[in-house]
Amino acid sequence: MPSRRALRLVAVFLAVGLLGVAFAATPGPARADANAPRWSAGDFWIYADSSNPNTTLRIDVVAREPVQTLLSNTYDAFHLRHTTSAGPVSLTTDSWVRDSDLGIVRTSFTTILGITTIFSFDPPQAQASFPLSSLKSWTVSLQVSIKVGGGNVLTVSTSASAQVEGEADIVVPAGTFHSFSIRPLGSGGYTKVYYSEQVGYWSKQESYNAQDQKTGEMVLTGYHYQWNTTFLLIIGLVVALIAVIAVAVLLRMRKRSAGPPGGQPPQWASPPQPPQG
Repeated sequence: MPSRRALRLVAVFLAVGLLGVAFAATPGPARADANAPRWSAGDFWIYADSSNPNTTLRIDVVAREPVQTLLSNTYDAFHLRHTTSAGPVSLTTDSWVRDSDLGIVRTSFTTILGITTIFSFDPPQAQASFPLSSLKSWTVSLQVSIKVGGGNVLTVSTSASAQVEGEADIVVPAGTFHSFSIRPLGSGGYTKVYYSEQVGYWSKQESYNAQDQKTGEMVLTGYHYQWNTTFLLIIGLVVALIAVIAVAVLLRMRKRSAGPPGGQPPQWASPPQPPQG
């Protein structure tokens, strides 16, 4: 039979592997920080108005591509397509966002009259400062440019600040996700977003007026985030490999302890003894 030490070693390998999957697959307690997303073309997130489910927002990752601002600066960013639907009416907005800080580089939309409006930001307007932690804040000085149709480019200098208010497990129709709430700083109305590393983007968005009264809420109803899926698949394959190795070791040890087939090993005759004089 296999030794107790060997059995304990196999059990430890299996336990470590299974614990790795458990921690990766389920949201744990409050963490100290959250890292930037790792988007891929084909990722998407779907949100619904909590007070009117017929109003939805779908965000699709189209591709990673360089994009130029209205001031001719080029940044590496992800092309996101936002489709807002209210019943049969929908509006599509394209934006280019840098994943390292969720910095908005450029947005554009075309009205039903065929007029395209473009906004761009130099440097990109950071919506996060990774890794995120409670009460972390940041400020970016930037130039905001706008162009309507074939008109001239208008540019103004400004600054944008935001802060992580806290972290909590947020319950939405798509599940429960550990999220960090990010609020823009300044006067007037604002939108508070809840970033979840597990889903790679917002788990929820809330709109507030200048008196801090909530006026709307969009909650995550579905998503596809390939980095999270691929990571869990790799962990699962590693655990499966550990299990196969453990079983092979046990079978080999059992085979050795059982000896050759047919019962007892053959007994060899002793060599003849020389005659005693």
